Amino acid sequence: MELEVAEPPECGSLKFNVDGSCWRHNNSISCGGVLRDSDGRWITGFVRRMGKGNSLTAEMWAIYSSLQIAWDNRLKDIIIETDSLLAITLIKDGVDRFHPLKPLVSAICNLADRIGNINFTHSFREGNRVANALASSGHCMDFGLYSLDIPPSSCILLVEDDIRGVLFPRGFAG
Repeated sequence: MELEVAEPPECGSLKFNVDGSCWRHNNSISCGGVLRDSDGRWITGFVRRMGKGNSLTAEMWAIYSSLQIAWDNRLKDIIIETDSLLAITLIKDGVDRFHPLKPLVSAICNLADRIGNINFTHSFREGNRVANALASSGHCMDFGLYSLDIPPSSCILLVEDDIRGVLFPRGFAG
């Protein structure tokens, strides 16, 4: 059985875990993320509700939102971790000019270049539970980007699990 855990970044580094969410019954999309230090402690988080779209669009907005927060806070040398390999591939390989996400992919790449030394990495969903919970909560909020100085009550146990290094089997993201 494969086990997954949220891995903190190396000492002195910061990591954003981000996720997008799409409700299939109405195509509502939202995203969320958490910035943590090398001890796994919460530094800041965010939730964003965007409107209608698909899961890939939500994932890309999660990445873009984390970069916006990094830029606004003058953060450099950060890791952005997502459970979407496709989003990472689109960012690293680029998209053609007719791709519907071309403007968003370009905005992500431009902002990442301005910030400097951004490392995009993949995590399985089981290692991204806090971001998943934040992303899901965005569907019930008004449209816009919300910064979170402390974890919402719905995420406190998840953050504590991550700090303790609680392992979860692949296929369990609850």
